[in-house]
Amino acid sequence: MRTKKRLLLFLVPAALGLVALAVGSASAGTTPKWYVGGSELTGTESYAGVAEPSTMTAAGVSTKCEHSYYVASIFNSGGLGKGEVTSLPLYECSASGHNCTLTKNEPKKLPWSLHTVFENSKPYLVIEGVSIEVSYSGFGCPLSGTHEVTGSLGGALESTTQKVVFNKSSQEATGSSLKSGFVPVEISGTYSTEAVGPEHRGQVVEAK
Repeated sequence: MRTKKRLLLFLVPAALGLVALAVGSASAGTTPKWYVGGSELTGTESYAGVAEPSTMTAAGVSTKCEHSYYVASIFNSGGLGKGEVTSLPLYECSASGHNCTLTKNEPKKLPWSLHTVFENSKPYLVIEGVSIEVSYSGFGCPLSGTHEVTGSLGGALESTTQKVVFNKSSQEATGSSLKSGFVPVEISGTYSTEAVGPEHRGQVVEAK
């Protein structure tokens, strides 16, 4: 009897561990899809939002844009939320720090591809192929001249507030990174999210 009890005491935790592993593997293998107005998106939808403000920081220089507005086209494909950023105008931008003056801050090589992903059971948006051309002037400015910021950008999709939040934490969670040459670049900003296409204008957009 003691041998059987000992065997059971060993087998039960082992079985529970296998179940937990199976559940974890299933979660890791799933990806969020786009939902618009509470229903899974079929076809393509226009998706947009506003940030007030947003900031890009590199080498101790902060570039702040008081207003920015993105437009994206989104769809579901292969069980994954996908799309592309088609427009990202930036307004009232200026630099601060190290005597730097911003002379240019312009997104390039649009559209940028995007997709959704779960990290620690939370939905994120990952934008790839990012390219922003920036120019600075000023005596002693470490970023003086024209540079291209390239890489990927990860943002947390907040369903309760209908926002997508870009910051250092979201970059780390998604393994995304931006650089200007060898200089790391961090972008922070909170954008609203909503459908703007003719069929779903103003409806809630979610990834789940």
